[in-house]
Amino acid sequence: MDSGYRSLSTEDVERLENQGCRCSDWSKVQVADGFDTSKVKTTTFSGEIKLGIFDRDVCFFGGVHKASGIR
Repeated sequence: MDSGYRSLSTEDVERLENQGCRCSDWSKVQVADGFDTSKVKTTTFSGEIKLGIFDRDVCFFGGVHKASGIR
């Protein structure tokens, strides 16, 4: 495992599944230290996956700000 990344806990997987996420092998998903499951919804993962912490807002044209994440 790379430094700064960890495997998902049972609780992480349960939260992600409750948010509509799917994966045939959750053991292939690693997340950065500080990962927040609430930032990932309705996503299907396959293969080797590394997810960051999604801690920044994204600014769009017109000054609209959205929280980062995956949907």
